[in-house]
Amino acid sequence: ETWNDSWDGAPSVYSFKEHYAVYSFRSVAGIGSDGTNPLIYATATPEQKYLEGSYGLHANLMFGTSKDGGNTFTFKNLFSYLRISLTGSRTVRRIQLYENNYGNISGTFCFTPDAPEDFYIAGDTYSYIILDCGEEGVCLTDEPVDFYFSLPPFTASAGIGIFVEFTDGSN
Repeated sequence: ETWNDSWDGAPSVYSFKEHYAVYSFRSVAGIGSDGTNPLIYATATPEQKYLEGSYGLHANLMFGTSKDGGNTFTFKNLFSYLRISLTGSRTVRRIQLYENNYGNISGTFCFTPDAPEDFYIAGDTYSYIILDCGEEGVCLTDEPVDFYFSLPPFTASAGIGIFVEFTDGSN
């Protein structure tokens, strides 16, 4: 398959044996080559939107291939999910998840189709992900309320932390 990349005004043409797809389309930052292998650039957004019972729309990253060039792709999840359950009587505006050593958990990453789970840094990255619960927020109750984050693979040797901001401005 041929890909014509004209983002910078000077087209680059890559020719590959397979067809590739990245979900969500909003995650695609580009495609290139290291001279031999295709390289896929994808963005793990540092801000995700709250969705009850799941991770937010466009927060997950999946990679698919089609060997026959048709419309049938085999997809693989590249991200993991973290569920945080909170109780209380306040209303959550946003939750910030961060890596305690300021490691990269969102931003632009690169991978090869042969090993999509092996990400490496390829652009602007961040040590946090913010889960935005909207202006109205999400009301906590005596029963646990679940909040889901979609995360790229990373090692948090010093652990992770969370910072919860409530609609009244407190945290």
